[in-house]
Order: sequence, then C-alpha cells, then structure tokens
Amino acid sequence: MQALKALVIFLGVLIVIMMGVLAYGIAVKFGGVADGGDAGAPEASLGESWTAMRIAVPEGARVAETVIDGRRMVVRLSLSDNSQRYLVIDLDSGDLIGAIDLEAEGQ
Repeated sequence: MQALKALVIFLGVLIVIMMGVLAYGIAVKFGGVADGGDAGAPEASLGESWTAMRIAVPEGARVAETVIDGRRMVVRLSLSDNSQRYLVIDLDSGDLIGAIDLEAEGQ
C-alpha cells in the first residue's frame, strides 16, 4: 500500500512538471520571446551588401498585395488582362526567386 501511495505521488508530481514544460513550450512558440529580447524585432538585418533592386513589372499592372514571410517577400500583381502574377523575392540577396502566373482556365 505504501508503494502505491508513493507511485501516485510521484506520478502527480511528474504530471505537474510536464504541464509546466508544455506551458513554457507554448509560450515560446506562440507568445513571444523567451530570452527577453524584443518580440517586434526582425529576425535578422538585411546586411550592408544588400542594395536597391529593380524588378520589371508589366505595363498596366498594379501591386495588389505584398506579404513578407521570414526572409521572403511575395508580391501579388494584378495585370491589365485581369490575371494575377506572384513574384517571390529573397530578402537576403534581393534576387527574384520566381514568378507564378495565374490565369482563368481555358486561356
């Protein structure tokens, strides 16, 4: 009976410890910063070698949306023929990684 009580107490303490570890993991993953840094700071600076870049945009196109995800930027262009083009840009080097053209089916 003593061994059973000791086992129940041990498992209870273990559950409490694991709940703390789980709460810490969730706080680090979703809640911000665990090391005391600034949560609004960018992941890394662009560095001194990065310069202004030029990307050709078709005539009549307009920038409809820009999204930054990590070290990449996606620019959505609305073209004059009502199709969409997505430009994927590497923010570290400033290079155009690729372009995706979306058209209506059957064109």
